Order: sequence, then structure tokens, then C-alpha cells
Amino acid sequence: MRKIQREEGDLDLDEYEDGLMEAIDKLEDDLMGVEMKLQDVLSAATSDFIERVRKTIEEMKNKTSTYIAQVAAEAEQFNTGLRTYAVAEADRFMEQFEKDDVNAEAYIEIGDNNELLDLMTDRDALISHLEASKENVDAKINDKDTEITKAIQEDWNAAMSRIQED
Repeated sequence: MRKIQREEGDLDLDEYEDGLMEAIDKLEDDLMGVEMKLQDVLSAATSDFIERVRKTIEEMKNKTSTYIAQVAAEAEQFNTGLRTYAVAEADRFMEQFEKDDVNAEAYIEIGDNNELLDLMTDRDALISHLEASKENVDAKINDKDTEITKAIQEDWNAAMSRIQED
């Protein structure tokens, strides 16, 4: 047996080594337990984070849909008012035009803008032009809704990818 001389007495190195090995084994077991607890806590925190972000994304999508619906309603109201006003203005123009050619000349002096003159004298063309304008605005609103929803989803996918990498 190996022994070392100390002031308090002899120290058996094999017993000391065995004691250290037992202490190391206990520390390793304790460390493994701590690592497992940390992994559980991290997993729970990650799950909680993912759930919170999903709820936030759902709220963002709902708010976006609500906003887009409000914008569409405002656009619809604007188009209805514009159509009413444009038809009334076209009627007034035609009435003036039919009543007095001299005053109608003032209206016609729009320049070379025959399209505007055609719109003012052809009610069907005017309504068709207004409907095309309305459809264009509606398409732009829908495109913006799609763009926002897509951006939200792409950001979420990128965040999930980074989470899964770690």
C-alpha cells in the first residue's frame, strides 16, 4: 500500500483515490441530473415561447384581416360616392352640352383628352371605367393582405428554423 506521511498521521493513497473517485462519480451524477433538469426547463420554455408566438401571429393575422376589411369597406364607400358623383356630373355635363353648344365648348376645351370627353358623354363607358378602377383598388388591397400574411409566415418560419438549429 502506498502511504504518505503527514503531520496528523499516515494517509493511504489508495483509500484517498477511492474516496476521490466516489466523489467524482457523485458529482458526475449530480451534474447529469442538473443537465437533465436544465434540458427540461429549456424544452418547457421553448414550447411556451413557441405557443406565445403562435398566439401573437394569430392575433396579427386577425388584426390584419380586420384592417384589410376596414380598408376595403372604406374603398367601397369611396367608390360608391365617386360613382354617384361622376354619374351626376356626367348627367349635368350632357344636359349643359345638349342645351347650349357654346357653353359646351368650354367643357370640350379639355385639350386632346378625348377619353375624358367619351367618359362624360357615354354613361356605360363611365360606369365601366369606374368599375375597372374599383376592381384595381380591390386587387391592390388583396395583394397587400397576401404580402403581409406571407411576410408574417416567412418571419415565423425563419425563427422556427433558428430555434430548431439550437
